[in-house]
Amino acid sequence: DYGYAGITYAADHGASVINCSWGGAGGGQLGQDVIDYATINKDALVVAGAGNSGVDDMFYPAGYTYVLNVASTNSSDEKSGFSNFGYAIDLCAPGELIYATDNNNGYTYMSGTSMASPVAAGCAALVRAEYPFLDAMQTAEQLKVTCDNIYPVNQSIYQDKLGAGRINLFSAVSGITQPSIVMIERNVSDGGDEAFVVDDTLSIDGIFTNYLAPAGSVTATLTAQSSNVQIIDGTTSLGAIAAFGGSADNAADPFTVKILSGATVNEKVTFELELTDGSYNTTIFFQIIVNVDYINITINDVATSITSKSLTGFNDFSIQLEGLGFIYPYSILGTGTNILFDCGLMVGTTNNVSDNVRTTGGGTDEDFVAVNNVQRLPVPVFSEFDVEGDFNDAGSGTPLGIDIAHKAFAWTETGHRKYVIVEYDITNNSGGTLSALYAGLYADWDINEYDKNKGGTVQDRRLGYIYDTQTEGVWAGMQVVSTSGDFVHNAMFNNATDDPSGSGVYPNTSYGTPDKYASLSTMSMTSGGTGVGKDVCNVVSTGPFTLTAGESVIVAFAIMAGDDLDDISETADSAYTKYNPCTDVIATSSPTDENCGGARSEERRVGKECRSRWSPDH
Repeated sequence: DYGYAGITYAADHGASVINCSWGGAGGGQLGQDVIDYATINKDALVVAGAGNSGVDDMFYPAGYTYVLNVASTNSSDEKSGFSNFGYAIDLCAPGELIYATDNNNGYTYMSGTSMASPVAAGCAALVRAEYPFLDAMQTAEQLKVTCDNIYPVNQSIYQDKLGAGRINLFSAVSGITQPSIVMIERNVSDGGDEAFVVDDTLSIDGIFTNYLAPAGSVTATLTAQSSNVQIIDGTTSLGAIAAFGGSADNAADPFTVKILSGATVNEKVTFELELTDGSYNTTIFFQIIVNVDYINITINDVATSITSKSLTGFNDFSIQLEGLGFIYPYSILGTGTNILFDCGLMVGTTNNVSDNVRTTGGGTDEDFVAVNNVQRLPVPVFSEFDVEGDFNDAGSGTPLGIDIAHKAFAWTETGHRKYVIVEYDITNNSGGTLSALYAGLYADWDINEYDKNKGGTVQDRRLGYIYDTQTEGVWAGMQVVSTSGDFVHNAMFNNATDDPSGSGVYPNTSYGTPDKYASLSTMSMTSGGTGVGKDVCNVVSTGPFTLTAGESVIVAFAIMAGDDLDDISETADSAYTKYNPCTDVIATSSPTDENCGGARSEERRVGKECRSRWSPDH
């Protein structure tokens, strides 16, 4: 957090080059927003080390768009053994046995991409001094196009994964003679639901900007590293592209690619886009995930993805790929902002919880596995966009023995455009009885500045919400719309250090089985403290249930977003009545064993009967 604050501080105070000899795994929108601000708003070039794990993996902030991502080489121009590599690398710089100052008022030899990055940053500063008319991105491109080719002295496994080569400062300050063409925007579409599955034909086009010398006649050729896609049309002409910001696009002549039946589930296909113009040649690498096991829902004012293994938003929250997150406000003319980090179903008894959400230590549990991947019904039955699939908890070392039929619904009609409903029909196939069982959704909402969020509860609407405390902020909510169990909302701080009470559940600190069950079964009405807020999350759940062998229960939740509390409250009322068409009142009293004829008991009876007619396959 302090690193990103430091980038902002340096940019605000006139830095033209900012070195970042730090970082870690996992990106996020906040970090990208900081980079965007420094680069675009303040014209500061951010330079960062690629990481020291020796792997082909992303490291942040180096992996963000607009950052100059620097790997390390030794004195022989070979990749340092410790240095990360990959298609995201921009260039290399010496990073082994660099003589530098240390913390004891002396000098020592140090190695790491933390040493390579400041070498590149120093070169960038000299380029900006030599060519003061270059902006931050043009400076980075000048360093890249003047690199020395080091691929002949490196192993073939690093081919194209060390960026443009090793930095050459003398060449960089000896003239601007080469174009540097970058694909600044890429559009990929299947002309339908934008979930790319077998037999889909993808259309790929982009906007190409030339940052440096003029280009006379640019040709673009697309190839793929997978035999599971077929390039139908892989060539386009971009023509001449003017210097220092000229652009071209291939919208009128897009590349077309067909996904073949051999594609594996969620296969990440790497594409190579070669651009040539006389002696100028560069290759742009990008990946598209095909044969996906998730469905994107984009028909109303919120957009999200329903996965085959119990998660909503993303299949892999750590890199926020394979899904849309939860976007609000969404428009086909231009999307809004993703406000969700991760979200997923948890089902548990006192000493056993099944889920695929985060766990202690930063990883994820992987208890739920797909039985039938989610798919959109070609003719919707219940809503305007029906999704269904099945999964179970066979991935757990200690499974509950449950099978879950999963559905999702969305509408476009007025009053119903700001939510999606997810439904889970949970069947006990363990052979025994499951007691004190709760089912709920965990969600970590990161709305604008993630550390300025708060949580609250509207108990009579069975609604838990998180909101951004800034003026005209955004609100997100999760509501129990099924009527077979009680409502629980656990509004949590993500980090124990943020909660003055010290008595809650803190998923970033500890989120094992006891913590997860506590968050499913315990009410906590608010989070975020008294100031501008903190990094918060929540669980909205229902229960407790007792399921004998073979018995089932249906639980359902509306996930929503809006502009203020009144907005999401009205949306919650709409979602509840849409799911329970025989009632428009959410009862506020809970029945007891002695008072089984109370308001909610009647609501349960009527609601269940209406749902059985509305959803006959149950």
